Amino acid sequence: MDTAEVATSRCIVYPSGVSVTRSLSRRQWLSIAVASVGASAVSCQRNQGRPLIIVLSPGHGADSSAVGKLEQLLREAAKREVVLRVGKSADEALRMATSAGTDAALLTLFEYLFARRLWQVQAALQVLRNGGKHDYAGEILVLKSGGATDLGALADQKIAYVDRYSTTGFLLAAKMLADKGVRVIPLFTGSHDAALEAVRRGQAAAAAAYAGAADKFQDLHAIARTESVPNEPLFFRADIDKGRRESITAAWSAVAATPAGKAALASIAGIDGVEPIDDRAYEGAFHLIDQAGRSVQELVPRGWLLANEKARPLDVAP
Repeated sequence: MDTAEVATSRCIVYPSGVSVTRSLSRRQWLSIAVASVGASAVSCQRNQGRPLIIVLSPGHGADSSAVGKLEQLLREAAKREVVLRVGKSADEALRMATSAGTDAALLTLFEYLFARRLWQVQAALQVLRNGGKHDYAGEILVLKSGGATDLGALADQKIAYVDRYSTTGFLLAAKMLADKGVRVIPLFTGSHDAALEAVRRGQAAAAAAYAGAADKFQDLHAIARTESVPNEPLFFRADIDKGRRESITAAWSAVAATPAGKAALASIAGIDGVEPIDDRAYEGAFHLIDQAGRSVQELVPRGWLLANEKARPLDVAP
């Protein structure tokens, strides 16, 4: 008898993932094994051929020409198709960033923290700014002439904030004032520039803004500086394929090291470099939010709606 025809019991894992135990000849088993390996190879090839999809927040993607240039540079560095997609709003960007069609995302700090808490996304590269700094702080600014000289003098006065979702334009300053026991009247203006102008026009006694925001105004100065928080990271979905993650990380790091890449990143929210990081570096930011008596859901537009959805956000990125 041909030994290849001797029946043997094998547990076969088909491409569909269904395991069955059946009596097969060695020749039959070999045919199925070869087919399974072939199917796996095809699947791998399809995964390698699919574009690398990276989502940007509205703020990071505000300059469409810079986004286009960065996309081109990433494509050249990765030696494969790379697509950058920009969310039209914070909640759309979050939905896109956590959808099955997306690999990575660069959103605001609060949006990353929100996605980390709800969908366990994973930080990989931290953006650097202002000469390679890893973190940033806010300041409370007043008029140099006739303005408050300390935080206590702002009690019961109007404070110009950016909006309820701004790190330096609201949360850090509001926490500092609360820690000092200073109650103020909030005035939300919509932007850092508008907050500063409110002070200059006498509409508010002080403004909350990022550190250094008053450098372009000779009539404003800071009377207090907030604690610092880390810069936001480029992050990945928790279930991302290792090879795709490595391709994006390597390409982004390579681009950030070139003159052309630095120029493109400078127009993407003032980024001047990237460095490896992991989620542990952001535990302090979660603690700060808790100390401020807030939750990440409150710091992201439509955050409560997203947090209370029973299902994972819809796949809105191909």
